[in-house]
Amino acid sequence: MLGADERDELRALQARAYGRGGELSEPEAGRLRELSRRRAGPTPVTPTPGLISGVPEALVGTSHADEHAASTPGMSTDDVQTDAAPRSLRSAIVAHWRPALIAVVGAMIIGIGAGWLLFGRSGVESIELTPQQQEWQTALADGGYDPGSVRPVAGYDGVVLWYATKMAGEKTCLVIGDGDQTEVACQDTASVRVSGVSTRLVVEGEQQTEISGHLLLSPGGQPAVMVSASVISGEVEPMFANPEEERFAAGLVDQGFKANTVFVVGYDGDNAIWTGFHPENGAQCLIYAASADRSVMHCGENGVNEDLWIEYVDPKSGEPTRAEWNRASSVGANLVIIRSGDTGDAAEE
Repeated sequence: MLGADERDELRALQARAYGRGGELSEPEAGRLRELSRRRAGPTPVTPTPGLISGVPEALVGTSHADEHAASTPGMSTDDVQTDAAPRSLRSAIVAHWRPALIAVVGAMIIGIGAGWLLFGRSGVESIELTPQQQEWQTALADGGYDPGSVRPVAGYDGVVLWYATKMAGEKTCLVIGDGDQTEVACQDTASVRVSGVSTRLVVEGEQQTEISGHLLLSPGGQPAVMVSASVISGEVEPMFANPEEERFAAGLVDQGFKANTVFVVGYDGDNAIWTGFHPENGAQCLIYAASADRSVMHCGENGVNEDLWIEYVDPKSGEPTRAEWNRASSVGANLVIIRSGDTGDAAEE
C-alpha cells in the first residue's frame, strides 16, 4: 500500500515514462518499478496444468479513476533481468489514434510489461484460466490457427487475450474475447515484429468499457502484450460536423460497421474520408463520401492497425485521386491526397 505522497510520485513517474517523448534515468526507472510492485502487492500465481509458459510480462492499464484499483488477478509482477535492451517504448509501439471527441476516462498505464520494453526486462508469466475460459480456448483452437499456437498472454476483468499464429507462423494474431464476443486481428509476422498488432473489445455492463490490446514480438519471437482499459462516459460530445455526416455515419453502422469505430479521418475538398471497422469481415476500411448516397470503399486485410488507401475520381475535376491514411507515421496518423501529376498533399490528423 502506498501513501498519498508516494501515489503522487508514482503518477508523476508514470506520466514521464509513458507519455510522448517520455524518458527516465536509471534511478528513476528503478524507483518506478519499486512503487509499481508495492502498489500491486504480492500476487501468487498457480499455473494451470497444460498452459504454455514463457510468455513475457503483460502491461495492464486501467482508466478507472480509483487510485486503489487492484492489479489483474493471475498476473505475476516478478521481473527477471536480461541482457537484451529493446528500443524505447515510443519507437516500438505504433500510436493507437481514436476520435478525440469521445469522452473517455484516460487510461493509466502501470509498469509491469512496460518494464520489459522500456528497461530491457523480461519475465515468465502464467495466466490462470477458469474452466469456462479454458473452454473458450478449446473453441479458439478450432478456428484455423496453427496447432498448439493458441496461448493466453493476458487477462483483464474476465476478458482474455490470446496469442496465436496461422499459415505455419507466417501470420501472427491477437485474439481478445469474453465468451460472448471475440475480436481478432492478424498481420504478417514480419510486420508484427516491426509495429505489433492491435485489436479492441467493447464490454457492456453498468458502464461501457473498451479493452484494447497491442501485441509485440521480442527479438527472439516471444509475444508480449499491453492491455489498457477505457471507461466510455455516457456524456459524448457531437462527433460530426453536420447532420449530413451524422446520417452518413448511421448508414455505415447499418452496413455492419461498429459504431464506436466510425469517424472522419480528413477531407478532400468538401468531401469527407471516413474509416470504420467491420467485425464480420475483420477489416478496417477507408470510405470516400462523394455524396450522401454515393461512396467508394476499400478495406485492409490485416486488422485494425494497418495503413489504408482508397482510389476514386474527384467529382469536380474528374482527376483520378488516391488517399492514403498512414497510421504509423512518426508524426501521428496523417492523410495524404495524391492526384495525377501531384506529389501529394499531407494533412496531419
